[in-house]
Amino acid sequence: DVQVKHILIDTAAIDLQVDAQGVGNWTKLIKQKPADTSAASSAPTDTKAKELKLAIEKISLQHSQVSYSDLAKGSRFLLKDIELEMDGVNLDGDPFTMAFSSEAQISSADVKAPPLIIKTKLGQKITLDKELSEVKLSEGDLVLVISKNASATLKLKYAVKLGNLKNNLAYQGEFASDNFSARELLAVFGSAPKMANDKALTDIKVTANINGDKTSASLKDLDLKLDKTSLKGTLAITNFSTSALEASLQGDEINVDDYLAPKVGENAAPAAAPASAAAVTAATGDEVLIPLELLRKLNIDLKAGFKKLQIMDLSLADVQLDIAANGGHLQQQLSASAYSGTIREKANVQANQTAQVQFEAHLQGVEIAPILKDRKLDKSLHLSGAVQLNAQGQANGVTKNQIIASLTGGADFAGAKVRLAPLNIEQQFCKLVNL
Repeated sequence: DVQVKHILIDTAAIDLQVDAQGVGNWTKLIKQKPADTSAASSAPTDTKAKELKLAIEKISLQHSQVSYSDLAKGSRFLLKDIELEMDGVNLDGDPFTMAFSSEAQISSADVKAPPLIIKTKLGQKITLDKELSEVKLSEGDLVLVISKNASATLKLKYAVKLGNLKNNLAYQGEFASDNFSARELLAVFGSAPKMANDKALTDIKVTANINGDKTSASLKDLDLKLDKTSLKGTLAITNFSTSALEASLQGDEINVDDYLAPKVGENAAPAAAPASAAAVTAATGDEVLIPLELLRKLNIDLKAGFKKLQIMDLSLADVQLDIAANGGHLQQQLSASAYSGTIREKANVQANQTAQVQFEAHLQGVEIAPILKDRKLDKSLHLSGAVQLNAQGQANGVTKNQIIASLTGGADFAGAKVRLAPLNIEQQFCKLVNL
């Protein structure tokens, strides 16, 4: 029956180092001994052993730091200004409070690069049982201030229950974030994208229930606010070892154009051409459209739907998108209502030595005039009526030029009461087909 008034650690400095041979300095403190289980196996079991009773009024860790450096990799991690307060620690199932704050600095081998700094402030209540097999974290309140090239703040409230700690860890709980800017978060790492709408990715909020264990994790009752769009559904990593991802999301309205690169002359200069080796081939500069290695690693099952969706100034309704990928084989389907008609499209991509692509598309009763109006082409191209299209084709390759050069297929295009003015029918019809 252990009762303690106060455990205080002040100004602790722990320095962990891994040398060029990959050996940690802490290993010198440990004497390796061969395991001897004979005594343990033959020792009698004390069936009258009493349960441990532990009560600590207060635990404090103040003005302390821990550093970790890897000389071979040139990386360093520093956790400083550690402040920890725990009041009323017990194993009787009564909640006790914990407050924690610190500043973490993560440095790379590049000495010119600024370190990543994460300031943490955490408050919560903890409940422990006598067997230490279950932990409850309640009234959790987490604040992270992340800075490097810029600064961003994340705030999170949560409650989590962890069970079966000694065998297969399992957890369940819920969390809710405050509104935050993903654009600011990306700017911290120097990768904030230029988008047509300057306010895109600046107002995000997430709430969800979380469940998981050592092999999988899932977000259920997911409610994601993405600027003006609301998304609800589930998201799960069903197998950590294979990175298998499943998602089912339904949204109300989204304008995809807001998240694309700005048009020339609108809000920004033209987007720069891709310069990385992954984006272009060194010999020709031809743009890579299908990354084979990434496709072979994908293991996803994604279902997403929107009541309304705008893309490339075109308005779609009742949009349903399904994407499944596994073992280098990707299947994709899209259906939607558009301009008094319907659109159905599907594609298959097989990643072997190169990519083999098959696709088909069907348009039925799609009105021409409102499309041209949304695309702001109605002044130069006067068409009206509805069109039908059935197309199918196949191609091989991974770059833009390879796919275009190998593209084969066919299409049936027809119009119902299509009227054209001015009367240069051949020219206008070719413009329409190209569009």
